Amino acid sequence: DTSAKRALYDNLGNDEDLAILVDAAVKAHKKDGWAGHRMKERELANVVREKVGSHEVDLDRLMELLKNQDDYR
Repeated sequence: DTSAKRALYDNLGNDEDLAILVDAAVKAHKKDGWAGHRMKERELANVVREKVGSHEVDLDRLMELLKNQDDYR
């Protein structure tokens, strides 16, 4: 229902449940000014890594996607 969720869905193998899970995790755990702040990015990446679990996801690519979504900044 948002462009950010659509981007996640499109980049997570059309897995709606995973896209919703990552979206909720990012919104719950991101800190102000996280994009461009190495430690805050790392903390968020750890949360995202935990949520994607055993799914084959390029975490670096996913984090770049998250940085470029206004909903998560």
